[in-house]
Amino acid sequence: MSEVLCSSKQGRDGLAPVAHRLRGGGEELNLAASANTRDTGADAAAAEKAEVDGAAGGERGEEGGRSVMEKPVRFPSITMMEQEGAEIGAALDAAEQEIESAIASGSAPTTSHLNVWLQAAARAAVCDKSSMEEVNRMLGRTRPLGVRMDEVSVLHCLEVLQQDVGRGRAEMEEVFDLMKQMRSAQLEFSPDICKGMLRVVAAAAGEGRGGMRQGKRVLEEFTSTGLRPDKEVFDCLLEVVAKSARSGRACKEEAFELLGRMKEEDLRADANSFRLVMDILAWSSRHGKATVKDAERVLQAMQESGQEPSPSFFNGMMAIVAGMASQNSATVEDARVVLERMRQQGIQPSAVTYSAMMAALAGAAKHNKASMQDGESILLSMQEDGVEGDTIAFNALLAAVVGMSNFGRAKVEDGMRVVRMMRRRGVNGDQTTLNSLLELVASAVERREATEREVEVAIELMAEDGCAPDMSSFVVLRRIWSRLQRARQMSWGKVNNRAARKEEEGEEEEAREEDRKRRAMFQFGSIFSLLAKSSWEGRVKFEDVEETLAEMHAEGVEATKAIYLLCFEVAIGIASRGRGRIEHGEMLLQNMKKKVFVSPPPPLPSPLLLSSCFFFLLLFLLLLLSSCSSL
Repeated sequence: MSEVLCSSKQGRDGLAPVAHRLRGGGEELNLAASANTRDTGADAAAAEKAEVDGAAGGERGEEGGRSVMEKPVRFPSITMMEQEGAEIGAALDAAEQEIESAIASGSAPTTSHLNVWLQAAARAAVCDKSSMEEVNRMLGRTRPLGVRMDEVSVLHCLEVLQQDVGRGRAEMEEVFDLMKQMRSAQLEFSPDICKGMLRVVAAAAGEGRGGMRQGKRVLEEFTSTGLRPDKEVFDCLLEVVAKSARSGRACKEEAFELLGRMKEEDLRADANSFRLVMDILAWSSRHGKATVKDAERVLQAMQESGQEPSPSFFNGMMAIVAGMASQNSATVEDARVVLERMRQQGIQPSAVTYSAMMAALAGAAKHNKASMQDGESILLSMQEDGVEGDTIAFNALLAAVVGMSNFGRAKVEDGMRVVRMMRRRGVNGDQTTLNSLLELVASAVERREATEREVEVAIELMAEDGCAPDMSSFVVLRRIWSRLQRARQMSWGKVNNRAARKEEEGEEEEAREEDRKRRAMFQFGSIFSLLAKSSWEGRVKFEDVEETLAEMHAEGVEATKAIYLLCFEVAIGIASRGRGRIEHGEMLLQNMKKKVFVSPPPPLPSPLLLSSCFFFLLLFLLLLLSSCSSL
């Protein structure tokens, strides 16, 4: 089973495919995302991240300077993670019992007691078994007893805060509250504490709630103590910019500014620093804010620091080309130029390189600038270099096929051929593979080149890999079904004289229409149920509810009371993540009164239904008020 890395250091996402965000609402996207709704990210630029971090960690270990927050907790499997979580929870309870025993004996607990508990809380937070709320409760209990925090205490608090901020359960302002507590306790600002705070800022930036403004504020607090930032502090700042760049909120000049400041401080940027810069450029290119020329600037800076271009540099350059291709600013030929430069430098292309190159193919295919011959050429090049493609590479190729099909340059059989090629090479498909196949079928249905049979074949084919339709799949399936229904109605009008057969076929059409509405209602109900579940995980926007309600209206299907109750649950889930507004609940309540309860004469709603609605609205208001008070 694949290894699960639960690290306190945010941003080590490597190349593991990230789950789809509903309707493209999330900021994290993988290389193999659908050509219709998703583009290539900077994951290719982070290909060598684990090796670089490992090497950097080894150097720090030799120097004896590795801090508490840089120690990852590794779990070989999900089951072991759950077992370890139970053990960590028991250790947390035991540490709390030690503090209670010290209080009961009449002797105040010491800082050592507090640190043991905080260390257990930090490990428990990795498994989502502890939070800053519990930490604040313990600090509030021990502070009146004269227990003082030290540097280790602050580092453990930052570990827990980093996990909570990354899960959207805490706000970044708690970092600055912790600064105030340090001042009151007369604790000195250390480089390790500065790096820990910057990692919290990076976690917030990944959630779209922080950026370089907060990072500079932490740096100013650090330098005001007379300390000089080291190379790792600047790497943490680059991590903040990289997280912000994923949603297009960061500027590439911020990265180059940090490189310039490192030079002014006589600090030598290493491979990890340049990798982060390339990561920033790769993500920025997806928003039209970076080009290959910016990679040349990085190459010049590397050469000035005495470093040769590494595989991760060229992988990052390939990811930049992929981002530019998604913006119609590059072609497959530009990707071939990068590949040739890589070979001239004596660097062997890897699976990561070709995954990014396939992503460039998918980006170009979206703008009708690629063909199946380009894909076959890349596959042949992979074979010549002895590179075995992985799931990400083949998913990117499949996304390219989807893009080509939108212009009639590929068919469903081409996508099926890619999947069979994966099977022959021992590569299993995943959820992205299935959804790309369904997108391909939807494109073919639009041109009347596919039927329900192709949908069944795609689902049965991916079922062999254990893949079943998910939320994104149901959205595509609903679109396919709607297009097939329209095609049948149009063909029926052409073949038959409906005016002559109106009475004869009236009952049949009415039954067909009722069946269509019943199926549509089932599909929309499934979609709203998944929206409600995903809203508590922060993967849904309220605009998704509005769009789906509009689609229901366009399909001629009226929302029922149960549908609106699910909409309320979505609004409550969004509010629990601190992103809700009172207007959402008011809009739903008004729509319910207009569409559900109004009929001539207007009946009164049942007390049970009204009480349920107002209960959901009250819960929504309470969550909204709590999120506002935390701000």
